[in-house]
Amino acid sequence: MKKNLYKLSGLWSLLLLLPAFSFGQVAVGDIDLQLVSNNPGNPTGICQCDTITVRYEIKAGSSFSSTSDFFYELTNSVSPPNWAARINLSLVELWTNNNPVTQATSVLDTFGPGLKWAVLAIPCNSNLFGSSLRITNRDGVGNITANGASDTAFYNVNRIPTIAMIDSIALIRNQSRMDTFDNKYTTSVVDIGFCKKDSVFLRVANDGNSYQWYNGTAAIPGETNDSIIVGSSGVYKCEVIDGPCSIFSDEVIVNQLNTPTSVTFNASNALNAFAYRVDKPSNNNSPRDSIELCENEIALLDGPLVNPATGLVFSYQWITDSFNSVTGKFDWYDITTPTGTQRTLQINQNSSKPGWNHYRIVVSDGYCQDTTPMGNMFWVNIDTVPQADVVGVPFPGLVGPTVFNEICMKDSVLLTTLPSVPDPGWKYEWQWYDPSVPPGANPWKSVSGGPLSFDTLPELVVDTSLSDPGQPYFQNPKPALRYFRVRISTRTTFTNIETCFFESDSVAVRWFPDYDLSIVNSPNAFIVGQDSVNFCEVDSAIIRAPSTPTSLINFGYSYSYQWLSDSLDQNLGARVKYPLTGEINRDFIVHESGNYWVSIDDGICTDTSKVYKVFVDSIPLTSTAEIEFPGTSSGLTGYNLCLYDSALVSATDTVLGLRPWNYQWQQWNPQTNMWANLLNDTLVTLQIDTTLKRVNEDTAWFRLSTTYFNRFGLQTCDYFTDSIEVIFYESPDLAFFPGDSIGLCEGDSILLIAQGNFNSVSWDNGTVMGATRYVNTPGLYAARAVGINGCITRDTVEIYALTVNAAAGPDQTIKSGEVATLTAFGGSSYRWFANKPIEFNDFLSQSIQVSKVLENGVLADTITIYVEVTNARGCSGIDSLVLIINSNIPDQISAVNQSFNIFTPNGDGLNDLWDIRELMAGDACAITIMNRWGSVVYDDENFPGTWGGTDNGGNELPDGTYYYILDCGGDIRMQNAITIIRNQQ
Repeated sequence: MKKNLYKLSGLWSLLLLLPAFSFGQVAVGDIDLQLVSNNPGNPTGICQCDTITVRYEIKAGSSFSSTSDFFYELTNSVSPPNWAARINLSLVELWTNNNPVTQATSVLDTFGPGLKWAVLAIPCNSNLFGSSLRITNRDGVGNITANGASDTAFYNVNRIPTIAMIDSIALIRNQSRMDTFDNKYTTSVVDIGFCKKDSVFLRVANDGNSYQWYNGTAAIPGETNDSIIVGSSGVYKCEVIDGPCSIFSDEVIVNQLNTPTSVTFNASNALNAFAYRVDKPSNNNSPRDSIELCENEIALLDGPLVNPATGLVFSYQWITDSFNSVTGKFDWYDITTPTGTQRTLQINQNSSKPGWNHYRIVVSDGYCQDTTPMGNMFWVNIDTVPQADVVGVPFPGLVGPTVFNEICMKDSVLLTTLPSVPDPGWKYEWQWYDPSVPPGANPWKSVSGGPLSFDTLPELVVDTSLSDPGQPYFQNPKPALRYFRVRISTRTTFTNIETCFFESDSVAVRWFPDYDLSIVNSPNAFIVGQDSVNFCEVDSAIIRAPSTPTSLINFGYSYSYQWLSDSLDQNLGARVKYPLTGEINRDFIVHESGNYWVSIDDGICTDTSKVYKVFVDSIPLTSTAEIEFPGTSSGLTGYNLCLYDSALVSATDTVLGLRPWNYQWQQWNPQTNMWANLLNDTLVTLQIDTTLKRVNEDTAWFRLSTTYFNRFGLQTCDYFTDSIEVIFYESPDLAFFPGDSIGLCEGDSILLIAQGNFNSVSWDNGTVMGATRYVNTPGLYAARAVGINGCITRDTVEIYALTVNAAAGPDQTIKSGEVATLTAFGGSSYRWFANKPIEFNDFLSQSIQVSKVLENGVLADTITIYVEVTNARGCSGIDSLVLIINSNIPDQISAVNQSFNIFTPNGDGLNDLWDIRELMAGDACAITIMNRWGSVVYDDENFPGTWGGTDNGGNELPDGTYYYILDCGGDIRMQNAITIIRNQQ
């Protein structure tokens, strides 16, 4: 540890004494020292036994071998340095970066160009005062390599103190020195303990000439003697200084013993189940420990528990306070109850006064004694049990009895507690009895369902209002009977937790009946709002009154009913209610429009319901008839329709749909024996066409459903017209012989015959009459057939031209007298012929052989050979090919020609040029190149012997076979075919 302290001390000294660097000197070699003093008159101060960091650069272009060695040389001479007496400093670390520090890890890091930081160890026996330092690179025999010496840095070596040791420690109590004692509360740390009013004396043995005391890493201002007295916890050490160098002493850990005096409350202890933790704010609003409990409960307060690992034994004394009437202040005194000297103190109504009590504890651990600070004393509030009764009283300003039992009310009732002037510390919660709660659970519930203001006062207004949605006892429909009581409690001062409570006797409240009527078992009636019903004149509705509530039945009560209506009193000029004779049941059947009520007697109160209004609508009537389509004079069909015809049917009792009726057209479904609505057919008219014809049925039935929207926007009172019968007639069948799509050879004609169950047929809009006709031209021929009931069928015959794809085969080149085999395609029979005489072995076969012997002196000839191809239907077509015949071609020329009859100018570098220079043999030649139709595509009077497959304009010619004539001095040296292939796959 001391060695590390030396290094740290020396480094600080180095930083403090570092002179201004001179950057004027530059290394002559490839090693350049940087950020060092190059001035021997202003050396850098360092300490013995220290480490220094030297930055240098190996210049770019240097070539130090990895088999050489770097030496960090120090000599005690300055002007000039005596390198013969040098010592080599130990290299502690070598860095390639210092922020962040990166250590060298490879040979390249050591010998390669770039910045380096060498951490060097200064020997403890280094000569004091001036020294010189350089870096050299030496070969295997110790010689400095080329450019292997750095510039020189100058240092001043200083002595570092060797003794720094705290040799005297004493405990100061009451201004007297005593032996110290170990801190028992810190078992894992070696430290010195002292009580709150004690202090500790420290002194350092040293060989320095100045001092600085530290607490941790922070220097203590003014503490520059060889001793110090401390009164607070910390880690203390002394720096012993001699000039620019220093060392640190060992450390002494001093901790003040804070004997625990905290008072705690364990809420999880079952004995504390009815004591509640609260926060007692102080004057500066900081929290204090406190609890609150009822006078008939107990609570336990706990003192601190000793840690067994310390080996200490605690002794306790609980103290509390009382008011001193002489001094006007609170005096603290010891608690003498059996638990007053135990770790746990029991609080109850015998040992504590009502209201707030304060508790502290005195703890002794054998070394120190401490008392709970005043600011941390524990607060205990003792509450008393409240008492009160519940009664019903008149509202202020009214007179009436005070009621202790059931109350029958129409509007509201005022419940209050006795005494009427409550204790200001009491909390009120009005409750209602919920009979739906299962046995074993608490049926009493808060009136407001939460902490609302109206049920936390000594008075509660119970009424039939529904204005407060947060009140669960205001239900709709309202219950016939409710029970109420008040729960009075004292609450914790700051957290509002209940401590003491009292529950009063209950009082029953009977609501005045509030009845709602309803419609039942009336499928054709429409309920309008909450108090009206609407139906058609052929229907009726059943109005039902409410049944007797179960809560009244349980007390022997039941409802009796009397239904009422009204009429105009001629004498009074107003409408009056009257009872309907015999209508005393719960259900009442109505058939007519009017106003209706029910009077209900429950044995306690009699009430009449709100009016229930009945509205009865009349039935709309209509009929249907066929009409002409608007803007036409097509006449009426009588509902006999061809499949492409349609009929327009309309309701007869409306003009342009101005009647306020709604229409729905329907069609009869024979499979389900039901009428079904036609989707989107809700207009006054219906268009009947084949879209409404059912599959495999030629007869259909339709009718119209009529309704209207009444004053309530309801669609009521359906009316259905008589049905309409519609018969659909099929169009005649129309077919053609020999077919409706016929091929025709050029120059031929064909007879067309129309067939079917029609009465008459015409062609091309009547230009040709009758079922038959001849045609000799391809095209479309339209026919019109008229059948029974005038229904028409139209169809078309397509006559198309038959063509023959005759193919004679590719062009060929042969020698004079040589035989060429020709094969044609595209038909079933073939006939060959040519434009010049040539020998055929057979001119009527698909495949034939031809040949020709050229006359003497004739070098070549070109013959066009034709083939006539006939297909199986007798249609013919002609194609041709070119046959080139060459004579007297030398063998070497023939070989050259055959080797250059195809080339691929696609730019891939292979066979991109047609090259016949060998055939030309250095002679001046002209060339003419033609396509298969004889058109010249390229010619050159001075042909160089190569060609890239382009025309004279430089445009690429398409793939295919071309024919060329090579003329060398008037002599046709070669005429043959050449094939261009670019897009080969």
